[in-house]
Amino acid sequence: MNHTRTITILVILVVLLAAVASGTGILSREGPGPSTYMSIRGETVELYVRGLYAHMSSAVAIQGIAQDYITLCVALPLLIIALLLFRKGSLRATIVLADLLLYMLLTYLFYTARPLAPLPKRRA
Repeated sequence: MNHTRTITILVILVVLLAAVASGTGILSREGPGPSTYMSIRGETVELYVRGLYAHMSSAVAIQGIAQDYITLCVALPLLIIALLLFRKGSLRATIVLADLLLYMLLTYLFYTARPLAPLPKRRA
């Protein structure tokens, strides 16, 4: 059976959703800015407190934004090229397409770990 059309539709959907998610991560800046938070173990953690990465530490948020740039500028164009070559029957493109889809899966698993708790009160 030929599943080329189904794979094409799903990859286009992944490209569109990843573009929206990456763009949101890069462009969202609303929020008061960095604040400190005392962890359960008594450690002081600096929270990013802006946009999509509001509940994350500053170090993790910067890495997430960098990952969004890589996804938007490198992974998505490669995904489109791999899809076009896959549709022409290239075995290498099929392998690259599978690898890029795995990259997308692993990249967006990161977002599922985002806590849903409200932001802590700012400490002076």
